[in-house]
Amino acid sequence: EHTLAALEEMGFEPSELPPERQQRLREVFARFVSELPEARDYRIEFRAWVLGPNAFALPGGTVVFTDAIVGLFADDAEFLAVLAHEVGHLEHRHVMRTVMRGASIAVLTAVVFGDVGSASSVIVAVPTTLVYSAYSREFEREADQYAFDALKRRGMSPSAFASVMRKLDDAATKQAGDEGGGDWSYLSSHPDTAERIEAAERAR
Repeated sequence: EHTLAALEEMGFEPSELPPERQQRLREVFARFVSELPEARDYRIEFRAWVLGPNAFALPGGTVVFTDAIVGLFADDAEFLAVLAHEVGHLEHRHVMRTVMRGASIAVLTAVVFGDVGSASSVIVAVPTTLVYSAYSREFEREADQYAFDALKRRGMSPSAFASVMRKLDDAATKQAGDEGGGDWSYLSSHPDTAERIEAAERAR
């Protein structure tokens, strides 16, 4: 809850997606979560963000999609490809492990010196860690494979993952050109795009 509130300070605004579009995606999300082997209290949130297409999972189980990334999806399969990838990070505990890895120094300081301020800084740093920090290659491979398997179980091709990755790559290239450098796109925290597209195509 703190992280969702903190996102507002990073430029995340209430979604401008049409209510019917949000409802449709919420229904797809709810169906996907209901089919998981174990019951999970996962939620989905939509936010408008000036820096463009992005999606990420929060430690508490909320998956955030920006309006811009939703605008890239041609169909439910492409939405599910990104959703399953983010849920894969949650199921494999990648989100919390990444946050704690980045926060380890602050935690150690709090334990050794009794500095409560350092401990609270861990919570404050969570939004930035999740939006801008890259997962390890191992974590990405696991989440990608989770997405491929999830799509195939539902009779969909992992090529949907490859398709949306190409769109994200094009959007990131255009954004970097328009802004003359900085890339805060989805792919900036999800590297090795070409390799991952190839893996999705092989998984069909």
